[in-house]
Amino acid sequence: MKLIPETREDVTIEWLSKKVFQEEQYEIQQVEWKGSVGKGLGMLSSMERLTITYRLPGTSSEQSLNLIMKTLPKEMGTRQFMLKEGLAQREFQMYAKVFPAWKSFMDNQNVPQESRFRHPHCYYKAESGEGLQYRMILLLEDLDKNEFSMWTPGFTKAMGQHETKAVLTQLALFHAVGIAYQAAALQENETYPQKFAFIGKQPVNKEVVVGFLKNGAEMAIKQIVDVDEENAPEGLKDDLQQLGTLEQVQRLPIALHSPKHSTILHHDLHANNIMFKDASVGHHHHQSGEKDAVLFDFQV
Repeated sequence: MKLIPETREDVTIEWLSKKVFQEEQYEIQQVEWKGSVGKGLGMLSSMERLTITYRLPGTSSEQSLNLIMKTLPKEMGTRQFMLKEGLAQREFQMYAKVFPAWKSFMDNQNVPQESRFRHPHCYYKAESGEGLQYRMILLLEDLDKNEFSMWTPGFTKAMGQHETKAVLTQLALFHAVGIAYQAAALQENETYPQKFAFIGKQPVNKEVVVGFLKNGAEMAIKQIVDVDEENAPEGLKDDLQQLGTLEQVQRLPIALHSPKHSTILHHDLHANNIMFKDASVGHHHHQSGEKDAVLFDFQV
């Protein structure tokens, strides 16, 4: 039986039962293919939707599970680019090594679920080969079927206040667990590229930091003006305007080259790699309009 399916025909009831859901002992009844994910959303990979119908052991009622099968792109030029740049390999290892390590760490620290970074659940992962012979598969939850949706305007319109807050919340949780894991679980002065060799090391350049801060400050100021300038905290615009100078960066209370502050970056965060859903439905502590966000396509 193949470790990594090459075609839809390889994803049989027997393969799913023995390779993916052996521990759960699902009695799989049917596999239904729903087509590929739209062009532009997964252009650097092959992503196909499928729904499996199954029964739990000892029950007669049927349940369904919606999945995304993500593999290397079929077009050879794109595949070679992905493999030479290590993009597919790095995303695979996030699900295979980093996320499980973070989960174990947070479990040991009794971190509540609402304080954890949310990423697509991975039901199955496998890889084989090296170089241009490398192959991989990820079976991920289908966020679209779990009431998540894309930011419809794409790159043509800035996200609203609720969407921006949801993304920043997830980024904060992503970096919080990244920094906490390094501080508590890695050896002294050990960095992520040393622990997880597949992660690309990004040297810190102060001029680049200034550029990022300046661009982010300008976008934040525009958002304040467009959304609700009247109720913005006093002095916030003035503080943001100062972030675009090297002098301001040098006064930040961080050591830019200290291994204690190294963390993982998403490295491909944009509107088409984020999905949202309404956070207020069924949750009284959320206000109407608030959103939950999920980030994906990690190219760390």
